Amino acid sequence: GSALAPLAGKEPRPLLWIGIGAALFAGGWLADRLPPFYAHQDFWRTSPSWVAMRLGGVVATSGLLQALPASADRWLSWLRTMGRHSLLGYFVSIELPYGVLSSAIHKRLSMAGAILGVLAMIALTWAASVAADRYDAPKREKHWQAVWEAKGIFQARETDSRPKY
Repeated sequence: GSALAPLAGKEPRPLLWIGIGAALFAGGWLADRLPPFYAHQDFWRTSPSWVAMRLGGVVATSGLLQALPASADRWLSWLRTMGRHSLLGYFVSIELPYGVLSSAIHKRLSMAGAILGVLAMIALTWAASVAADRYDAPKREKHWQAVWEAKGIFQARETDSRPKY
């Protein structure tokens, strides 16, 4: 991500992003054909090749999204909302399926139940992102500072009867 950050601040270059993504994916796929890098390497869990392939997919998807026409921006606004709060989304999407709140249904869902669970997780993650988007901390802080100022809650007075420090 940090290595690609200089490209993100400039004008959209979808073909460049797709090319970098394809190169990362191909490099990961070719590297997987080599002997394992680690002694206990599992492709799906600990393989650097799999990480490179997933990163390539994400980078290429970014390029594909850049290639969409401007008219698509409106119906993809939900994706932008989730992107602005990706850390919160990550937390929610990990806690929901693997956390204590869902322990009663761990390994007990049918395929239809699992699909509904994934859809519910996406909806809840999006709802948490929207809630975080609507909560404007600086605005709320200014509001409460004005309320406290009007009520004089944190005012220091010379007539205060409490002992000095």
